[in-house]
Amino acid sequence: MTTLALASSWLTVVGLIAVCFAIAGRLLVQRRQLAGLVAALELANERTAAYAREMERQALEDTLTGLHNRRYMNAELPRELERTRRFGRQLSLAILDIDDFKVINDRYSHQVGDRVLAELARLLRATCRSMDGIVRYGGDEFVLYFPETPPAAGRTTCQRLLARVRAHHWAGLEPGLRVSLSIGLASTRDAGNVEGLLEAADHRLRQAKQAGKNRLAAGPSLVRVA
Repeated sequence: MTTLALASSWLTVVGLIAVCFAIAGRLLVQRRQLAGLVAALELANERTAAYAREMERQALEDTLTGLHNRRYMNAELPRELERTRRFGRQLSLAILDIDDFKVINDRYSHQVGDRVLAELARLLRATCRSMDGIVRYGGDEFVLYFPETPPAAGRTTCQRLLARVRAHHWAGLEPGLRVSLSIGLASTRDAGNVEGLLEAADHRLRQAKQAGKNRLAAGPSLVRVA
């Protein structure tokens, strides 16, 4: 083989090596770009999932009080009742509202009324167990449901709540402000479905209102906090 042929072969090999290095370099760049795209996609998916979770939370939460809302209750309470039936337990449910809440709004302003609702939500949390359901049902009306709780225990919790609200320093929100509740209590002894429980508790809430407010109606009895 002549010197010219050897030089030509060498140049060919060098050229092939250069091409291989160029291809390898491009592949490395593309691999890094692909890794960056994958990381960006994963981050976008995480943000989308977090956004979806936040939207779901907001859809089930009352913005003013931070309590669960009626939509949450409509989904969760039937499941809680099913667990109650399955294990042969009892569940108690209370509907309560603030006495003369419209007067509070008219006399002190709707802003003060909102602060009353938020403060009441805090008292509800402080009174109930972590396993209990606390729901802003609408306006100044709330629903509490107590899993694995017979009527006597539910009554005790409601009496404690009445006393706590009565004794609370509401004038700290606005001078002269006073707040009381009326509560109607029912249990799975009264009804075995959501509609029946709510109807029984609502009927007793009306009894409490008609008897003079600031009291609990639980079956045949009315309890007032003096």
